Amino acid sequence: MDSELIEVARGVIRDTGKCSARTFQKRLRIPYATAVELQDELEGPYELERQSSNPDSVIHRFDADQRRSQNGIPEPIESSQNHLNKRGAVMEPNNDHAFLPPSGASSWLKCGMWATMNKRFPQDESAEGIEGTAAHWVAWEILAGRPISTGIKTPNGQIVTEEMLEGGELITDVIRERMPQGGLPPFGLQIEQKLPIFSISPHCFGTPDLWALPSTVHIEIFDYKFGHRFVDEFWNPQGLCYLSGIVDFLTTMKAVRPDIEGYMDVSFTVIQPRCFYKGEPVRTHTFKLTDARSYWNQLANAAESSMLPEPTATTNENCGDCAGRHACQSLQIAAYADAEYSNKRTPLMLSPVAAALELRILMRALDRIQARVDGLKEQTISNIRAGKQVNYFRAEPGFGRQQWTIPEAQVISIGKLFGAELAKPGVLTPKQAEKAGVDAGIVKANSFVPSTGFRLVAENPNDAPRTFATLEEK
Repeated sequence: MDSELIEVARGVIRDTGKCSARTFQKRLRIPYATAVELQDELEGPYELERQSSNPDSVIHRFDADQRRSQNGIPEPIESSQNHLNKRGAVMEPNNDHAFLPPSGASSWLKCGMWATMNKRFPQDESAEGIEGTAAHWVAWEILAGRPISTGIKTPNGQIVTEEMLEGGELITDVIRERMPQGGLPPFGLQIEQKLPIFSISPHCFGTPDLWALPSTVHIEIFDYKFGHRFVDEFWNPQGLCYLSGIVDFLTTMKAVRPDIEGYMDVSFTVIQPRCFYKGEPVRTHTFKLTDARSYWNQLANAAESSMLPEPTATTNENCGDCAGRHACQSLQIAAYADAEYSNKRTPLMLSPVAAALELRILMRALDRIQARVDGLKEQTISNIRAGKQVNYFRAEPGFGRQQWTIPEAQVISIGKLFGAELAKPGVLTPKQAEKAGVDAGIVKANSFVPSTGFRLVAENPNDAPRTFATLEEK
């Protein structure tokens, strides 16, 4: 390894506080393979040497050889399936989804019918969900210390993007910062390990992204969200469900004292690299464990209401995400009432209080109507794809932006063959590469256009006559 390059890399570490291949590649504009060699050269199995210019700064790395299963993730404390069986939680064989999943807690907390609708109308994984799964895989690869770059395919067939790498580096940095220096916490990092949440309901279990016990008096829970929609970390229902399962787990394993609620603190962290709410992609709510009890009681009561033979449907701000919104009578009635209200004439002059009140009513009405519209759109697309006769609408495939299927270094090499500089940093998009002079056939062979599913298009009464007129002209 070139000694001059190593010295420059040491300077990068001092400036950024990071020793990662991605950081070296960006700062030094070197090939990723060289950046990986630099990381291996400068980073020890447990931690970097303290920098003389900043003796308090220690960059921590988890031991790649400790507590590692075959896929590179630290081993769980115990088989979650065994734990489920011991505690009597309900989980059907080969079923990865609970009737009351933590991810839907904000919905079934407010609507007793949500869980029933979710089971009655199962949905395929959305394009956003597939992308999120890929982003999680990238994050755990980076956390495990394995080299990864843009252009490679994830296990679920997605192409690794720069945003995924940046998100993975962000969550890795946050986790390493929160963990004890010099090694893993006592029970390791529990990454995507299924947990029963029987204190809320025997029908509730889920898979936290990552949780750990960095000290005997503190629990850390991390929730990685790759989407753009803001997720509130403050008394987050999903996080509270996970916390209940973690406490049950630790108590059952006798890893903590029975009076855990009296001395334990909790930090629930939402990491959203693509959602800068008030400028913060990392947001943490820290609280006393004992303060979670009242919220657990609310969740347990809501779970019990969801299990009634005839649960009550209650419209709320989450109706737009419900799988059964197209078949919900409560939402239908509310949407019709809202539509009727929107036609009422309003006096021209309103007091500030009256104007604010009506705005609040109309905004809630708009949310309910939009939820109903979205549900009927999905049902109509499903009917069209099933070959059923549908008036007024047709379905057309949608497509996203064209993406490379090859690593960045290979893209840059192809550009040089055509006398085009495709590095920007990163690389130009396929469309930009074509404009720069790269042969369109070469670009097409090394890129793809992802499908975004079908979209509903309103029929134009003139479409059919126009089509037949064109055929007659030919």
